[in-house]
Amino acid sequence: MKKLLFSIFSLVLIFSLAPLKQENVSATELEQETEDINIEPLGIDGPGDGIPYCNQTFTSFNNDDSYVTIQTNTQSADRSIQWGFHIRSSAYSKYSPTTTVGIGTATVNGVMINSPYSNHTAAPDYNFHGSLKNYQIMLTGKSQPLKANDIVTLFFRAHSSNGANSSATSVDLKCRVS
Repeated sequence: MKKLLFSIFSLVLIFSLAPLKQENVSATELEQETEDINIEPLGIDGPGDGIPYCNQTFTSFNNDDSYVTIQTNTQSADRSIQWGFHIRSSAYSKYSPTTTVGIGTATVNGVMINSPYSNHTAAPDYNFHGSLKNYQIMLTGKSQPLKANDIVTLFFRAHSSNGANSSATSVDLKCRVS
């Protein structure tokens, strides 16, 4: 949010102050003045391609019931990522007595991989956690180590049957390994 506000403020400032420096500023001159300003794309922590690094929190996209915290272990050339999938305490009653969480779809650099997290069932206050260091490309059996700058997508899904009620929440994340 701070980056968004800073970027908007910077653009407003550039375009509002530019005419004060020169009375007759052509569009070409203004374009040249602003061309050298490096404003980080909005909300991006990655190298400017719109993909954030895997060191943050992703929230559910279909409701506000869940979130995933993810981080990268950068201690060697081969990387690993660790995550925790959480049901918010405000939603525990919707997912009690047990919740089943799994990763339905996973890719590395756009290539489908075998799920790094099969279904786990526990109480909704459990920290559903896991990691990914080596992954297996789907249908090939070929194993690869996770590397810096790999782009990982993980689709977490959680559901619970609570008597006559059923609840579901999902977190779909895409991030760059730092």
